[in-house]
Amino acid sequence: MTSETETEISPRKPELPPRVRAFLRVYGATASIPLACRAARISVSAHYRRLKRDPVYAERFALATKRVGSLLEAEAYRRAHDGVEKPVYQGGMLVGTVQEYSDTLMAKLLDRFMRDEYKPPKKEKTAKNSSEVLIRLINEGRARLGEPPL
Repeated sequence: MTSETETEISPRKPELPPRVRAFLRVYGATASIPLACRAARISVSAHYRRLKRDPVYAERFALATKRVGSLLEAEAYRRAHDGVEKPVYQGGMLVGTVQEYSDTLMAKLLDRFMRDEYKPPKKEKTAKNSSEVLIRLINEGRARLGEPPL
């Protein structure tokens, strides 16, 4: 419930045209500018023109980008931590499944959220040792999660 004071302080944001709202809705769900443009029946160049000249649109597009980034980050976490069930075939027949985890995504997430803790010392930052450092960092992270090393 908002008070009269809040209403006076924060003016209502202007409405965007229906096609622009449709674009932002689809973009926020798909992270795809071309797909959102097709769904809203606007050209990609029209999107970029509006982005340059309309600050309200630019603000809403930035917000949609941030939201879709959060969704993608959550999916990356799920794939890194929970894994993805992949089918296993033998002789053309499905014989079971295996749970695959993405250590690459886990390393990216660790870099994003714990950069200082997982930053290798400068002396280890050579091309020769980079894969060993990455494996060590991944194994340290897996150990903190109670998972076996690679």
